[in-house]
Amino acid sequence: PLASVIEAEVAYFPSVLPQRGIIRLQKNISNTLKHSPHKHKDLSSMTTQHLDQLRQNPWANQLCYLVENLRLLKKNGSWFVIDKNDYVLEVSNKAETVMKWFLYCGNQSVSTALVYKTKSVMILGIFSDTKYFSLC
Repeated sequence: PLASVIEAEVAYFPSVLPQRGIIRLQKNISNTLKHSPHKHKDLSSMTTQHLDQLRQNPWANQLCYLVENLRLLKKNGSWFVIDKNDYVLEVSNKAETVMKWFLYCGNQSVSTALVYKTKSVMILGIFSDTKYFSLC
């Protein structure tokens, strides 16, 4: 399922992007991890990494990232994610996903899994330490 944590044996193969691979053997689908994953400290750090990846492979799109301490902001009828430095990106999800966000965290700052598109993001889920909540 979209935005799931999958415990699996993965086979990697050569590519410009280091995470290029296939699932060789799926063991389990879970919503918890053994260790808290690496997260970007803010949206600026995420966009910098995204630009670095695009320099390596200009055709890469819809890359996934984890970013700490994001919350939602509504402005002129549109939803945005905002980080601790007030950097904002528009949210491309439907209203249903935004409402799930509020149900899980009450719009407190949370670590978020998202897909970065050109000038917008699609929210996949929320991380709370090692537990993952899918919003898709």
